[in-house]
Amino acid sequence: MMPMHRRPLSCLLLPLFAATQLLAQKMPLPDGSGRIVQMFDLNQLHEKRTEFEPPQLGLRPAAKPDTEQPSSIVGLFRRLIDPPLQPGDDLRTLGDRWLVLLGSPAQAASAERLWHAALAKKEDPIDVQVHMFEIDAKAFAPLQEKLVAVQREQGMAFEGMLEKDAASAFRAALAKAATQQLDAPRLCMNPLQRGTMSMVKQTSYVKDFTVTRTGDTLVADPVVDVVQDGNITDVIATWLPDGLLGLSCDVTFQELQQPIPQFETTLGPGLPPVKIQLPRVTGVRLRQTAVLGKDSMVVLAAQRASGEWLCATVQAGPLPK
Repeated sequence: MMPMHRRPLSCLLLPLFAATQLLAQKMPLPDGSGRIVQMFDLNQLHEKRTEFEPPQLGLRPAAKPDTEQPSSIVGLFRRLIDPPLQPGDDLRTLGDRWLVLLGSPAQAASAERLWHAALAKKEDPIDVQVHMFEIDAKAFAPLQEKLVAVQREQGMAFEGMLEKDAASAFRAALAKAATQQLDAPRLCMNPLQRGTMSMVKQTSYVKDFTVTRTGDTLVADPVVDVVQDGNITDVIATWLPDGLLGLSCDVTFQELQQPIPQFETTLGPGLPPVKIQLPRVTGVRLRQTAVLGKDSMVVLAAQRASGEWLCATVQAGPLPK
């Protein structure tokens, strides 16, 4: 018989839920492995939470929790739990209410500390600042030494986490070398609340044609669609037991090839040739999870098809008073 701890988490939880009627939040596995199932009620994040008005500092409140928030919490916890999850361990959401960990007592204790730290300061909003820099390849070369090279499917990228003094110096160097700088609105979010910032451009293109008959005449009407390019940043952060911040940021860079490729085709007798456009979007997705102290900074950089580098910096801290 296959040991229970190797079965899917959902198969283990169903009989346990039936036995406990969800009254217990920590349950040992009855397989002698020493592992436990630890449950966290996501509804607790929103109970008695007060709505706050951001001070006049160019801040805007994060969007209310969305359908992606539970998976974002899972992703952040997976990277912060210590000791790390091993093969056979699991962390996932069950429905839209429960965050469930299957792991060792030490992992469960770590998850509990993370959870209770977030609950204890769930009324303390987090201020997130994202800045984007566009830098030519020659100017970016000396800055690479401060970062770590990572190989992605789309090519080489660079990531890093810099402490206070190094972060300040690096940010100044970026600003000096940049050919363009984009500052996103500062974002306010509660602990374990997902926030998204987009800086995208929409471009219309002709994706198809429809043919209609009016009397004896055929008319071809273009079908227009929209393609986006730019960057999208997803951020989730939480207060940690030691007062630091745990932050996970996911930055997607998308670039539309210009001019948009097109081909000419015919729609049938009596109609002139038409041109249909085929947009091609290339991109790279970078993800970094870090523990941030005061004035620390996460850096993510990817190279565009044109050879220039796009560099994102992310900083987080308590809401300024």
